[in-house]
Amino acid sequence: MLGPAATATGASRALPPIVFVSRVAPTGAATGQVPGLGPGGTFAGSGGRLLERSPDGTVRSLVAVDRFFDVADPDVSADGAHVAFSARERSGAPWRVWTVERQRGGLRCVTCDDTLVFGDDADPSWWGDTLLYVSTRGGGRAFYDGTPVT
Repeated sequence: MLGPAATATGASRALPPIVFVSRVAPTGAATGQVPGLGPGGTFAGSGGRLLERSPDGTVRSLVAVDRFFDVADPDVSADGAHVAFSARERSGAPWRVWTVERQRGGLRCVTCDDTLVFGDDADPSWWGDTLLYVSTRGGGRAFYDGTPVT
């Protein structure tokens, strides 16, 4: 059970909202793989949702439940107004980096480009107001097992 966080003076304050993803465990050849972990897990996924837990314990979807097949890697901007995340629009589609406005729900694809349809984009991270991410669009492969490299 979570309670108010204690400050250095002993007074309490409310916990901030927590942004997270709820993922479906991979099946088939990826059974046991932790999505996002290790060379085989960076782009593994069997479905997921982008959620926010409020200090009072309520949970809400930050994007429409049926908008994406899978989501991963959420990162909240320093001002708390936006969340960057990776998403696949359907099973087998490439991963792309998206942002959503936490309060209004405005959704924008940062890396959708119809001229570059191969490769995946993932692991977005805010650096000030700049969004960084990794990509396999360069086409490189790992020497030891042939997995795509970023």
